[in-house]
Amino acid sequence: MEGTAKPSRATWFVLWAAFTAAPILYGFVATFVAGTVTVAPTLATMRLAFAALALVQVAGGAFLLTRAPRMRGGEPGLAGFFGNDSLATPEAFQLGFVVATALVEACAVLGFVLVFFGGSVIEYVPFGIASVAVMVAVGLPTGLRYWDAREQADAGSRSPIE
Repeated sequence: MEGTAKPSRATWFVLWAAFTAAPILYGFVATFVAGTVTVAPTLATMRLAFAALALVQVAGGAFLLTRAPRMRGGEPGLAGFFGNDSLATPEAFQLGFVVATALVEACAVLGFVLVFFGGSVIEYVPFGIASVAVMVAVGLPTGLRYWDAREQADAGSRSPIE
């Protein structure tokens, strides 16, 4: 991350808040769009397909969120989430956190897209709630624990002033 600011707790919290607020904003926009869109003939099929895909996305994202504190830096793809027992660098943690939360938010995006296929706002609600619930129940505690551990590790690596 040469030439960029080092990730910090404050930066992470802004990202967490943005990813958590987005599904809520999608819900507000969906209330204005619902009922104005012609119902697509494929809506019934899309409901089932999107629900199945959303379950995989939200569960996968929640699992990857728990792995982000041990993320390996410089490892391409999903391999970076596995095989590391030490605490991730702030850059690696933030990368893992963003990838995992994007997967969680994709669940809400699928529900939002259903509204544009002619679905109701009520159909969006489970998608949005699932995304926000994972961000609050998994993402927030995981991030807070990581930054506490990072601060302790950084403090422990400094020698005391004599």
